[in-house]
Amino acid sequence: MNLLEVRTNLVELSGRFDLVVDTNTYDDRGANFFIQAGQRLLDGMIEAPNHMYEFPVSLTAGDPTIEFSEVRAVKRVRIIDDGKTSYLDKAMLDNILESNPHLGDAGLPNKYAIGIKRDESGDSSGKKLFVSPKPNKDYDLIVECLYLSTKLTEDDDVSWWSDNYPDLLIQAALYKAEVFLRNTQGSNDWLSQISFAVGLIDNDKVEEVAAEIDQMKNSWDYKYSLPKRSRDHEQRKV
Repeated sequence: MNLLEVRTNLVELSGRFDLVVDTNTYDDRGANFFIQAGQRLLDGMIEAPNHMYEFPVSLTAGDPTIEFSEVRAVKRVRIIDDGKTSYLDKAMLDNILESNPHLGDAGLPNKYAIGIKRDESGDSSGKKLFVSPKPNKDYDLIVECLYLSTKLTEDDDVSWWSDNYPDLLIQAALYKAEVFLRNTQGSNDWLSQISFAVGLIDNDKVEEVAAEIDQMKNSWDYKYSLPKRSRDHEQRKV
């Protein structure tokens, strides 16, 4: 289903006609907010199979930071130097910031950390990846991470949840609506159903992963291959 279809079904199944302008066009009047909130909830409850990506980003000489958008969690980072690829070691953000990566000698980065950097006014400037030492030249990085689902904003937008589990997405949206109404019993009922359904999806994922393991090694390193960034993520900036 696309966003319009999800919104239409949400309203008709729940009777929340106040969340759309009218039942002729089903233009949004608050439903999208709860649909987006519900999708973020589902993203946080499970690592959906196609939410794992690897994508290239560029390090600029002298600049040890890269800003991310719509990234849930960074798994690993690889750096490419003259055709050779190596993994960066994960470090504590405080340790990297204490050494001030903008100062000091430049070289081939061998460590990274993730954090939210605040500017001088105290405002958040977004999630960033910090490397150390600062790059002595331009480098390409390959970042392996969990992405948030494609945000549903336009009527014809689709996401993994709206395509595969539109009923669950609608339930998650209605749960969020109940939370805002401070209806504890209603929200608990929805959350119970959602948790049960997500558990079934997670069971299927475990079965798939277990079927791939044929050696006593780390299944991530030896058996799991990340997909490249898909077409619906091409517009995302990192």
